Amino acid sequence: MRTSFKPNSADTSIMIDHALQHNNSLGNANRGMDDLLGSGQSILDNLREQRSTLKSAHKKVLDLMTTLGMSNTVMRLIERRTAQDKFILYGGMVFTLIIMFITVKYFMF
Repeated sequence: MRTSFKPNSADTSIMIDHALQHNNSLGNANRGMDDLLGSGQSILDNLREQRSTLKSAHKKVLDLMTTLGMSNTVMRLIERRTAQDKFILYGGMVFTLIIMFITVKYFMF
């Protein structure tokens, strides 16, 4: 701040009010920028947390899909085995009835 005074001059006042307002405005702008940077940092931290949460959820969904895929395969194998067991059961029942019939027919009379 350079102010030169002339001798015998009536205007010897310094513009302190203007400089003070300017300083306050700069301080407010500085605080505003600090708040803005803090808010941006907070937003970035939230996005990082959301990314890790979504990443773990994605992994769980993939694991579930793998499990369900294996479950479908296992269910198909069980259904196929059940059908085969039905044929074995009915075949065994028919075979047993035939043996019983033959036994009764030839050995009882």
